[in-house]
Amino acid sequence: MTCLAHSLVRRWRRLARWHDRGAATAEMVLAVAVLVLLVLLILQWAAAAFAGTAVRAAADRALEVARDAGGTDAAARAAATSTLHTLAGHTVTDVSIRITRSPTRIRVQITAATGRILGVAHTTTAVAAGPAERLTTPPPRR
Repeated sequence: MTCLAHSLVRRWRRLARWHDRGAATAEMVLAVAVLVLLVLLILQWAAAAFAGTAVRAAADRALEVARDAGGTDAAARAAATSTLHTLAGHTVTDVSIRITRSPTRIRVQITAATGRILGVAHTTTAVAAGPAERLTTPPPRR
């Protein structure tokens, strides 16, 4: 190799190294950003799953109270609200409790929004239904 060619090769290698300077830092910044986004997505999913469990438990508790022979809609709403505050605290907002009665069945539907971590709104709905308890008198004996 001639002296001129050797000098050009060294210059190109030096320039190639110079253009690569800081590339590891940029790659690390991008990797950390993606990792943080992934962790936040997992937290958002966990918050939604936790809220769903709390809302289902509150719907079951409200149905249990409403099914009693003397159970009222107000008592069922109070039981659902108490259960939600005990289990979920302030992680659920915009709670809507709907109780529908027929002579033989009761249906409780609770809808709530979960806390926003990434600005994504998630709504959870739980429905519990069952037969209404009624006091009846036995048929007369013959």
